Amino acid sequence: MPPEVKSKAERLKDTIMILKKLQQVGIPKTNPGYQEIQAAMTEWVNSTEAATHVIPIARFGRDAELILPKDSGITAKLNLRLMKGVTAADFAPREEE
Repeated sequence: MPPEVKSKAERLKDTIMILKKLQQVGIPKTNPGYQEIQAAMTEWVNSTEAATHVIPIARFGRDAELILPKDSGITAKLNLRLMKGVTAADFAPREEE
């Protein structure tokens, strides 16, 4: 028997959780990456298709890997990864000259 499709209510709950978490880690609603994530998730809420996106959040030196499942019981995920070529030293405090 095939798995049950994730309901619109489940998709909306996952979307709200992820968007709140982004704000909690300091990524504001005005950030273009946040807005792109929000648009992808809105499209997902209104469909029944699984989707995966990699969205740059350049100001924070991160790529957001967004995993949106089709099946019920599987939670949507967002992984923030360092962009290629970016190191922690890029975010270290600098002495003013």
